[in-house]
Amino acid sequence: MVGRFIKENPLFSIALAILSVYALLPVWSVHYLPLLDWPQHLAMVTFLRHGGDPQWGFDQWVMVDHKVATYLSFYYLSAWFAYLMSVTAACKLVLSLYLIGTPLAAVYLLRSFERGPWPALLTFVVVFNWPLYMGFVTFVLSFPLILLGVGLIQRMSNFMTRPRFYSLMVVCVLLFLTHALSYLILGAIALPLVLVSMARRPRKLLLACAAWVPSLVLFGVWAFALFTAKPTNHLMNYLNPAEAPKSAMRVTYRPTKVKIAAIQENFNEGFSGNEDKGIYETWRHWLLVLIAVGVALVIVRHFLPRPPRPPSTIPWFRPLLVVALIGGLYFALPLEMLGVWPLSPRVVSIAALLAILAIGPLFRSRVLNALLFVPVFALALQTAKLNRTKFEAFQKETVGLAEILEKLPRGRRAYGLIYYMGSREMTLPVFMHFANYYVVERGGMVGFSQFHYNIMPAHYRNIALAPYPGQSGEWRPRRWKYPIYGPFYDILIVRGYGVPGITGAPRGALQLVARRGLWAAYLNPSAGKRRPLYSFREQIHQAKVTLADHGTLKSCGPFEKGRFLCPHQGWSWVGPYETRVGGVHVPCIWAHPVTGKVVRIRFVGVPRGTSIAGIYGIADSGFPGRRPFGAPVELDLFADGKKLSTLTSRTRPGYDSFDVRLPAGTSKTMDVEFRIHTKRDARRHFCFTATLFQNRAR
Repeated sequence: MVGRFIKENPLFSIALAILSVYALLPVWSVHYLPLLDWPQHLAMVTFLRHGGDPQWGFDQWVMVDHKVATYLSFYYLSAWFAYLMSVTAACKLVLSLYLIGTPLAAVYLLRSFERGPWPALLTFVVVFNWPLYMGFVTFVLSFPLILLGVGLIQRMSNFMTRPRFYSLMVVCVLLFLTHALSYLILGAIALPLVLVSMARRPRKLLLACAAWVPSLVLFGVWAFALFTAKPTNHLMNYLNPAEAPKSAMRVTYRPTKVKIAAIQENFNEGFSGNEDKGIYETWRHWLLVLIAVGVALVIVRHFLPRPPRPPSTIPWFRPLLVVALIGGLYFALPLEMLGVWPLSPRVVSIAALLAILAIGPLFRSRVLNALLFVPVFALALQTAKLNRTKFEAFQKETVGLAEILEKLPRGRRAYGLIYYMGSREMTLPVFMHFANYYVVERGGMVGFSQFHYNIMPAHYRNIALAPYPGQSGEWRPRRWKYPIYGPFYDILIVRGYGVPGITGAPRGALQLVARRGLWAAYLNPSAGKRRPLYSFREQIHQAKVTLADHGTLKSCGPFEKGRFLCPHQGWSWVGPYETRVGGVHVPCIWAHPVTGKVVRIRFVGVPRGTSIAGIYGIADSGFPGRRPFGAPVELDLFADGKKLSTLTSRTRPGYDSFDVRLPAGTSKTMDVEFRIHTKRDARRHFCFTATLFQNRAR
């Protein structure tokens, strides 16, 4: 079949081969790709490939989560290729399947709708798009599957065969395992298309729907597990749990005028100059020219005598229905829904790919078609060349990173302080996740990565291992302060300023390993002396919270909407929170005291450790005008019923640290209780952090 196609379309096949090679050059000509989330994907694949190898030190930090989930196709396919080559090369190979697979799938789509193959050349421009620059690799990898799915549905409407039935079934399963949003987008297109083409043929309609059953079962299993997951499986410190339900249900729309104005940005915005805008404008104008030529030729053929040709089996409106459906999705979908962002902007690339169906039948002459698509061929070459130029120029900004990584010890805990996230070549903050290259090259773990997310195929064994400075903390590296997060990380990978002063680290606490240009790496020797076992904030939902009033215990709870509400006032609650304490943004446990009463937070069956450390203080909101106000708050720490320490907060803005040693015991678990009280509760916005540690054996 392929040989026959090449024989029938020699000029197009030559153009397709040339553009396929040029489309791959930007990816394979550089080492570091300027794609925002790309380092995170590499880190996940590195673990899947090298997990279990003690040299990489993954097993003490990360574990595989064997479950039905989306994204699996990219990660596991890349991991399999990584047995034959490096992880970076393996991921690039899978990315290459997208770059050349999308135009090939477009050819299949066009032939399914009895269109000529030449409009598929337009997709070589679209494959370099905004989602790709964002690093949404699993999302763009689904594009060929969407095109194949629409093409298969159209062919099944003409003639149902067993191979087509099973092919659609496989495509739907692969699409779900690649990206759930793309799976839903194909469903939104397929359902009206199936109803229009098969409404009068119920048997064929049932068979077409039956092809979706396996993927729907997988989707249902995944969705049920996702929405019924227990709080312990979520990373609470990404978002205040009190606000999480509101965020999950929040639906954010953009006005239609804004969506229209943002089409170019959502199409291929990625470069610091205006080159990407020029690419988009040329592509759009020539698409309109091709549509106009196609319409004109259809009209001319209708009124002028023409040689007999086989009648079309496809109604003229059916391909336009597909284009209208995907275009309508862009305007109908919100920007954000169920905590997923961005929804509608992602549709632009898929709409651009399917827009080729709007190009009517063109010339039967191979030469005339080739001449008409010469500008498209030139534009595709220019797009690939521009991307290669930008990608190669970007490499100059990464100079020094590889040398620094080589000098770092393997299998440790690293955190990236990327103070300069931007690039001279790209508009996005492409360096934000570059600390993940430590995992790719040296193993271990990094402070912010996709291992935090419960929807990924692997996650951290213990949330306490990698505390993260609050919601969107990766965007705000200045939040990272040594007194709060220093005990958790052995290595700091920096791009930008000198670290000790900004982080508040004491003199001598951090040791400079190497500095090259904007890149630097520091060792934190004290962090390796003990291991975090248990984060009280992340497990607060498992605590028992009561309000003691002269010997009477009144229950606070149950844990609802991210908090325990005590029977006093609306502000007397206990739960995870994010606030500023002493000018520092801190994810902490909010525990507002009540005058003359004691708030008791009890944790039962906590792993036995050697010390509990953290910070405590009154939030800045508790000091009107930042002046001393009200009475101090006292925090009593108990272990197995024995009082170990009493901590007294300041009556002025600021926080204090504590590090309390725990008594030795014979059992493997213990009970820990925090008691909070004050003589005057007005504006005592008390917050504290606490982590259980275990000293490492020498």
